[in-house]
Amino acid sequence: GEDLWLFGGTENGAPANEVLVRRGKSTSFEPSGFSLPSPRTGFGVAMAPGHAFLVGGTDEHGEPAEDCWVLELDDAAWKSVPGPSVPRVHPEIVVLGRDVIVAGGTGSEGAAFEMLSHGKGWRPMEVTVEAEAFRLFAFGDRLLAVHSDRTGGRLVLSLLDAGRTGTIQRDVATHFAR
Repeated sequence: GEDLWLFGGTENGAPANEVLVRRGKSTSFEPSGFSLPSPRTGFGVAMAPGHAFLVGGTDEHGEPAEDCWVLELDDAAWKSVPGPSVPRVHPEIVVLGRDVIVAGGTGSEGAAFEMLSHGKGWRPMEVTVEAEAFRLFAFGDRLLAVHSDRTGGRLVLSLLDAGRTGTIQRDVATHFAR
């Protein structure tokens, strides 16, 4: 079975840097053997085979964290990589193939999307999800954005085709009445 990871959070009101793991069919979490590079809350994490990507959040002083980290699971070592163009608190982050896509979060203008491509650094993506809050998921080789419409009356599922050009095309938008 797959492992379930738990990164950071708060402990007695302060940012925690603990990383726990529940292995396979185990029913409990255990220490993973490593911790976050620094205590923080409100960050985004996405897993890829052999790696975890951590973006943004706030540090122990409540300031937005501008850094970005990659955890090499085999080496149990964090590696610092350049962060997105603006610090983000509570961003959505997803791994799609070899690319990391980050969107939204406090501090970003609207729901600005950026892509970290292997060897190319961060670059903006041309896409808009018209919602104050949304969730982003990998769905095959596409992105699935889940949000409500502007009136809050309907649930919207947007299937986005993330081309390697930095442009995302909206393929399908399905609305469900409440």
